[in-house]
Amino acid sequence: MFYSTEILTSAFHLSKTEKETIPNIAQLLTLGIGGIGAVAVIIGMNILDRAGRRTVLICSSLATSICAAVIVIATKVNVAPLVATAMYMFNLVFQSGAGFIPYLTASEILPYYALGSISGLAAAANNLTLFVVSFIFPILGDALGPYLFVPFIVTNFLTFLFGVFLMPEAKGKPVSQVVDEYQGPIHIVAGPFKRRPRLEMVDTPITDESQSIK
Repeated sequence: MFYSTEILTSAFHLSKTEKETIPNIAQLLTLGIGGIGAVAVIIGMNILDRAGRRTVLICSSLATSICAAVIVIATKVNVAPLVATAMYMFNLVFQSGAGFIPYLTASEILPYYALGSISGLAAAANNLTLFVVSFIFPILGDALGPYLFVPFIVTNFLTFLFGVFLMPEAKGKPVSQVVDEYQGPIHIVAGPFKRRPRLEMVDTPITDESQSIK
């Protein structure tokens, strides 16, 4: 997580002497956050094929949004241990699903002729977003104060809605089937506007027996 040491230092109200102590509690907790991210990826890979890509993305993004909301509330009421716990859970649920699924599913939902160009654009957009977030995060911290994680609540909830209504499930399907089902610029996969499967018209050959029936 970006600037987790600074966030935890502020949450625990470390004094100048405590800040100069190496390692201090904020630094140790930051190491744990990094380590739990690696564990989360292993957990996510184990449940991915059982639950499906779409289901994992939906659960992960919703849980991440909830954890971000807990961070906001805990920061507002000044409960440092809850802030740290929510940050751990934030990284755990994000890295176990939403953090790696976009990279994994690209080759499962995109036709081969478009995979290279779209993956390149997605990687460029991701790196640009990381740069922007890392650049403006301190500015957002000064501007939003305890509400710093509100933008993450919104973006993760939008990801949740995308998974519910727009993301196709690629588990156990060849790319050709996913592409065939995902026709049109917008494809609703859930809710009242869900697109129904197309009915195939089957021509029934006329036999001599059917012609003889009058």
